[in-house]
Amino acid sequence: MHVSIVPAALLGLAARAAAIDPLVIKGSKFFNSKSGEQFFIKGVDYQPDITSTSQIRDPLADKAGCTRDLPFLKDLGVNAIRVYQTEPFGNHDDCMNMLADAGIYVMLDLSTPTETINRASPAYDADLLGYYQQKIDAFGKYDNTFAFLAGNEVANAANNTDASAFVKAAIRDTKAYIKSQGLSIPVGYATNDDAAIRWQMQTYFDCGSDDERADYYGLNVYEWCGDEATYVTSGYADIVKNYTNWDIPVILTEYGCNAIRPRTFPEVAAIYGNNMTEIFSGGFVYEYVEEDNNYGLVTVKGSSGSKTEDYDNFKKALAAVKPSGVKMSSYKASGKQQDCPKVGTQYDWLASSTLPPTPSNATCECMMKSLSCVAKQTTMPTSTKDLATFGEKV
Repeated sequence: MHVSIVPAALLGLAARAAAIDPLVIKGSKFFNSKSGEQFFIKGVDYQPDITSTSQIRDPLADKAGCTRDLPFLKDLGVNAIRVYQTEPFGNHDDCMNMLADAGIYVMLDLSTPTETINRASPAYDADLLGYYQQKIDAFGKYDNTFAFLAGNEVANAANNTDASAFVKAAIRDTKAYIKSQGLSIPVGYATNDDAAIRWQMQTYFDCGSDDERADYYGLNVYEWCGDEATYVTSGYADIVKNYTNWDIPVILTEYGCNAIRPRTFPEVAAIYGNNMTEIFSGGFVYEYVEEDNNYGLVTVKGSSGSKTEDYDNFKKALAAVKPSGVKMSSYKASGKQQDCPKVGTQYDWLASSTLPPTPSNATCECMMKSLSCVAKQTTMPTSTKDLATFGEKV
């Protein structure tokens, strides 16, 4: 067991509620709940402590890691991070309060690589919902937790879009749980923006009742590559056009093509410029930590970090933009909710608008008790002889 002595001043930091105004959604925009100013996400995808094992690493329970990384985040000028993998079991007070003090909001993926809906064999049960609820309990108490994601690129091709119904059921049930806890944190979905299913996907997560549709929508986009690309040739203009008159916020949950290096991030001027800010609410550049895929802004080694060649370029690009928004009091939401897409292979869409029911262990137990065929033998066979007669004992 590891034991450490924590100074009283740091205990005070963990115990208090950091001063940061919660964010709210009105129509297709995020707003500061106190000032009424429109909020544009100037974020970075944050998942340090990558390991070669399947073990989940929770960076928001790592005070030393947050202490190491916070100066870089502040220097970059970001106001939000997206964290892909966390666990509900650790103590997150130090990291969340440090981030709040720096004016940094947090978007959290509810799923992990081991606790998720599998596109190849989609299923959604009480254990998965319970895990999501535990994570909501762990992070819902922080004012800088501004959004949850119920899925990330779960369906990525026409032949596995049926998995989207399970994700949407998870959105419905986590929204209901958040409401039951007296919280007001939106739940959304992030897609890989595959052109073949782009329209079907975005309309599916916007259609239906308010109880079951996404509160906001995220796109992982890597289409703007290098200084020679433009708003039109990169495909950004087409993406934005698809969300004209949308009724919920749309953000870039990942962006930052690295086909041409070093990255100079010319797309930042467009994301926070007049072409996009009427529809998009900013985004998260991919990514904070340097990995083998060479997307990182910072190389992390133990308790220290160093800037990569992309770091200053992103910092410069972000500092140059000053998006102009509207006041919440004068904003009148006018977006239009979408109809659900047609279902069928000819429409490249397999997810029904009728969602799976809310999973419940109590329902499963009731169903088992109602079965007329119940095994008389309660122990499994342990030998070939027992196996031969096992079927006669039911």
